[in-house]
Amino acid sequence: MITNRDIQTVDLFDQALGEVIESAQDSGVPDAALAEALRSHADELE
Repeated sequence: MITNRDIQTVDLFDQALGEVIESAQDSGVPDAALAEALRSHADELE
């Protein structure tokens, strides 16, 4: 289940991100596609 929490700390962000990744993996999204999506979002933050 994708979280809809009020994320106010890096720890909560990390937990929520882990849940989203796990959910995507359980749904069959390839790890390479998840990694690329994460890199793309990280590039936007820099």
